[in-house]
Amino acid sequence: MKSHKVALNVEHGKGRKQNQDVNDDDYASDSPTDDDILRSYDEYQKELAEERKKIALKSDELEDVAGKKPHPMNEETLMQILKGHRFKFTLDNYEQYLAESRKIAERILKRSEVNIQRGIETIEQNLQEVEEPQYRSILLMRLFQVAIEQVKPREIADIVKNVFTDGFITKQQIRRGLVRLFWRLEDIMLDYPKANQVLAQIMVFMHLRSTISNKILSQVPTELRALIFSQESFKEHFSKELEILETEQEYRERIKGLLKQYYISFDDSEIKQFLGEEIPKKKWDMFNYLFIRKAIDMAMDKNSNEKEECSKLLRECTQEFSFCNNDFGYAFDQLVWNHSDYDIDVPHFSKLLSQFIAKAIYEGAVTYRYITDAEVTLPNDSQGEEEILQSVLNILSVVPIDYHMKNIWNQTLSNQEAVKKFKNLINEYFATQDIEYVGNYLKELDCAFFYHEFIKRALVATIEKIEMGVKKTEHYLEELKVDVPKAPEYFETLTNKLSQFKLI
Repeated sequence: MKSHKVALNVEHGKGRKQNQDVNDDDYASDSPTDDDILRSYDEYQKELAEERKKIALKSDELEDVAGKKPHPMNEETLMQILKGHRFKFTLDNYEQYLAESRKIAERILKRSEVNIQRGIETIEQNLQEVEEPQYRSILLMRLFQVAIEQVKPREIADIVKNVFTDGFITKQQIRRGLVRLFWRLEDIMLDYPKANQVLAQIMVFMHLRSTISNKILSQVPTELRALIFSQESFKEHFSKELEILETEQEYRERIKGLLKQYYISFDDSEIKQFLGEEIPKKKWDMFNYLFIRKAIDMAMDKNSNEKEECSKLLRECTQEFSFCNNDFGYAFDQLVWNHSDYDIDVPHFSKLLSQFIAKAIYEGAVTYRYITDAEVTLPNDSQGEEEILQSVLNILSVVPIDYHMKNIWNQTLSNQEAVKKFKNLINEYFATQDIEYVGNYLKELDCAFFYHEFIKRALVATIEKIEMGVKKTEHYLEELKVDVPKAPEYFETLTNKLSQFKLI
């Protein structure tokens, strides 16, 4: 990590004991009164102004835990990654954890004075006990929500900064936590009318600590922008970014025309000039996710050549034009989370999207952490989203992966190629007994017209296995008699049955 931890706002000691138990007695004091909360907003406005003067702002994103620019993968490294992770995109106890995370947030923030150090320890202790990445964005959403209710923008910014620096959360998860909060903001404002003002402060404090980038502004839903962007501290801090955001429609029209021409001619000269010169000049990198999303969207209903060019373009965005993992995270999340809107116009949208994401991961356009940390909108009710993400894993599990990825948009197999794949698949099944893998593999090959060949090969391989087993048993029959005196009798009965069914 490039960053240093922010100074902790605590009264007792500077050290942190890793295994120290956490309980309510460790926290500072009782809940703040209504007067405390009303005074806090104005006080934070002043504090924010002072802090902005002291901290040198950097709009560049910190390196995420995923590391630097991703590189193309190979079959060996991919298999190591996939085998080392337990994938689950939903949470069985979503409602329970939603309530539990609320209690955790209140224990930390519902205080007249927040003990930052103990809050960090509480969060990290909780995150050590859970596995699925969805827990992290849900907990962050709850922390942001309670921070709004208790008017604790700086405190939550300090806590998130340190938990991030310790490697317990990623910038994708921070961003997703905020997005989940955006979805709830209007409801929160019914009980806390100043919620939008405090959220604006939180975002400024977090940007000062480099835990969010200026690109988060583009993730604020259109209907909420006036509520958040109109706050004075926000307008002052993000003045340049807000000016750029005003040009979003111009950007959308520009990329639509460029991509339309690109898919007609496959001439990338204008696209590369746009990515390499126009975007830096106009500071349009805030909209990188829109370019990724639009490139995929416009390629969806086109032929395999256009889809291949789209995949190539996505790879070049990262390798040549410094698009980052979070740009792809923004774009892929929006496509996955809103797949039902696209399914209407593109019947096979979900399958195609899975292929685009899998190919982007394999070719180094985006880190594999996108799929290992992927999330759905509602962890207990998002079957379509789960199917897309699971399909990405299925595609990345097909071997030989390099051949499959090179031909993912043109999957017409010859009979010889199909036979070779079926033979490898059957051998894999005999070695692992993983019938689910067989089903997923066949599904991703998408070659129903060769299934008769698969059945034939499976039967032949099974008969060969039986014959081999019979020969080995016959060879060791005398030794078996020592432990099983009736072994020859049983063996004769078995071979007669197998002969009767013409299996030997």
